[in-house]
Amino acid sequence: MLISLALLPLTLAAMLPKVPSSLHLPLKVLESRQHSDDLSQRQAWLISQAKSMRAKYEPYLNEKGKELLKRDRMEKEGQMKRAQQSIDLIDIGLDGLYSAPIEIGTPPQQFIVIMDTGSSDLWVEEKGCTADFCSKTYTFDASNSFTFETEKKQFSIAYGSGNAGGYLANDTVSTGGFTIREQAFAVVTQAVDGLIDYPTSGLLGLAWNTIASSYSTPFWQALASSGTWDSPEMGVYLARFKGNSSAQMIEFDGGHFIFGGVDSTKFEGDLNYTPIGPGERDFWKLPLEGMTVGGNPIDVSKGLLTGGKAPACAIDTGTTLIGVPTDMAAAIYAQIPGSSKVPTSVMGQEGYYQYPCDTNVDVKLKFGGVEYGISNTDMNFGTFTDDGKICIGAFFGQDV
Repeated sequence: MLISLALLPLTLAAMLPKVPSSLHLPLKVLESRQHSDDLSQRQAWLISQAKSMRAKYEPYLNEKGKELLKRDRMEKEGQMKRAQQSIDLIDIGLDGLYSAPIEIGTPPQQFIVIMDTGSSDLWVEEKGCTADFCSKTYTFDASNSFTFETEKKQFSIAYGSGNAGGYLANDTVSTGGFTIREQAFAVVTQAVDGLIDYPTSGLLGLAWNTIASSYSTPFWQALASSGTWDSPEMGVYLARFKGNSSAQMIEFDGGHFIFGGVDSTKFEGDLNYTPIGPGERDFWKLPLEGMTVGGNPIDVSKGLLTGGKAPACAIDTGTTLIGVPTDMAAAIYAQIPGSSKVPTSVMGQEGYYQYPCDTNVDVKLKFGGVEYGISNTDMNFGTFTDDGKICIGAFFGQDV
């Protein structure tokens, strides 16, 4: 069983070669439709997040999940045709994104890319990209880089919010002073409108090479083995703008992503390390040892893997929902008074639960012998009803 955890204040660590410096990258956060004053926008956001979760974890879905995903794609194809005809604007889709600057080529061309620990490929849009959003942001011009190389091998990748395609290439890639020459990446020539939007021009995957659609070594792994890091660690700090009435669409104080170290000012106490075995290097996964809701234990053994292993939780900065098996979702919300499934009559919202907005939900997850709390702010996705009294919970039921 694979559980996807999004935007939790956890530090990821893996045993990698020892190296000599570290890098702090400022992250940018984009505001979400989740908190729009328009009820229809908030409801559309819920549906988009459910679709994203199903699409991102397609290989692990059960039959019901695959049926829902098939319906999602049929609906998306119809929306794409209508969009092409009506030239309607398409939202980013992921809503709250975290991104950072990156440079590609010689001389360097600068882009803002999404930082995603739930995927492994680096890609940017090519000049001349046919997607509508390519005209709204910066695109890569291969003819302006004399270190650019390609054999035009085909590349394609699927995300929860859509697909992208193009070809593979190699060039010099840098961020914050760290540089990898002949780094493999993808030049995207076509993509579903709404996959990304201004100011982002692509995505930097930060998971392991085993799930890379390009079958290449991710940028971070190349850095980790290059002898340029001070410590074999990566650290993530995500700023919070939820509930901030003065927050702008683009906030430049979005947090930090650290290569080669951690920021000790962002946590108290000692770091807790969990071993990652050689056969477990795909997503950034942690065994879930226990869980409580309102102080009451949740039976996580229902999701035990073959061989009696604890269910694995994927730490994913590119996903907003917390996806769990449907029976675990039912057990979680059974501990929250007044909670219920979102009516399945609302197509696209299968998997969501709702509960009274004035309920303060105390959730704790146990990793490596230590309990970590999920704040009520992160647990409550906000109200998606006319009366404003019922809110949606962050835990999303999805079987794999």
